[in-house]
Amino acid sequence: FKQAAVKKDILCYQSGYVSATDTEKIGVSAVLLGAGRQTKEDVIDFAAGLILHKKAGDSVKKGDVLATLYAESEEKIAQAEKMFLQAYTFSETSPKTVPLVLARVTKEGVQKFER
Repeated sequence: FKQAAVKKDILCYQSGYVSATDTEKIGVSAVLLGAGRQTKEDVIDFAAGLILHKKAGDSVKKGDVLATLYAESEEKIAQAEKMFLQAYTFSETSPKTVPLVLARVTKEGVQKFER
């Protein structure tokens, strides 16, 4: 694939923990970069996108890289960065995490996982 013309690391603006992420806003950020469509006529830019470096529950320090954005212009990066920064919520204490897998279904039945 062709490489994006512009790359920007998005830095954390405070120390603490990532308490939540708004995945819809992160998705809209990707669309603003060109990695998705706003209308069915839009062309997807396969060089555009983002890499998330921090997720909910992670400890962060001011200046840590939250994500790296890729796009064909500084303008697209700027628009996506504004939306992306609205997607992260921080707290001073570690948030309660929910397991990703609650149970396993087999031919013998449902086996719930204990914490």
